[in-house]
Amino acid sequence: MLFKVFNEMFEQFPELNIGVITAKGIDNKGSDKKIFKLFEEVENFIKMDFVPEKMVSVDYIQKHIAKHKMISAWRAAYEDLGYVKKYHTNVEAMMIKILTGEKVHGRNKLVDIINYVSLKNMVPIGSDDLDKVKGDIFLGLATGEETFIDPETDEYDNPDKNEVIYSDAEGALARRWNWKQAKRTMITEKTKNIILYVDGLPPITKDKLEAVLKELADLIKMFCGGRINSYVLSKDKNTIEINSE
Repeated sequence: MLFKVFNEMFEQFPELNIGVITAKGIDNKGSDKKIFKLFEEVENFIKMDFVPEKMVSVDYIQKHIAKHKMISAWRAAYEDLGYVKKYHTNVEAMMIKILTGEKVHGRNKLVDIINYVSLKNMVPIGSDDLDKVKGDIFLGLATGEETFIDPETDEYDNPDKNEVIYSDAEGALARRWNWKQAKRTMITEKTKNIILYVDGLPPITKDKLEAVLKELADLIKMFCGGRINSYVLSKDKNTIEINSE
């Protein structure tokens, strides 16, 4: 299996780095109180750091979050891509939910680990069950004919033409880059093999990206076991071959 980032992505975002992790033979069943504790700590940090006032509006929260350098970089990228303001990266969406009192943890161990690392470092992280992926994986511009199954409504949809998507031979894996992931390849307790994508735009450097990958790998190994490999793609190396073992 190949994973390729098309050159068009680096033409628009020349300092883009994409981190990839594969974990195979993992055990995602059950729960772990240690993961819950980690998640609780990062939730409390976000609540204290971003909105100290009580009873604030969602609009205020969104404007407040948008000022942070890690979020504003993605706001600018989305604007460059022509996405309207209602679209946010998955990490910003989680932050908004936390600050408005919604629950974002507890689905399963892997998802909690991924979301914890994403929130702690304020970087978007995507994920797919490798056994549900069909063929090679790509990050690039949509033709507009790819299919997408919304995880919230179960409805079939199509990305817009030239929308940034993660995709495989069967359709879109994620829409608007890292806004929403497809239901078809979602991680469940039964998942044995996964692939993760860490989207790194400045101010995230390659060194910082590699540190995030190590943190992810260490936590997955600790709580789920498995055989783990990591990779970094850039304009100088836009294609990797995923280890088949």
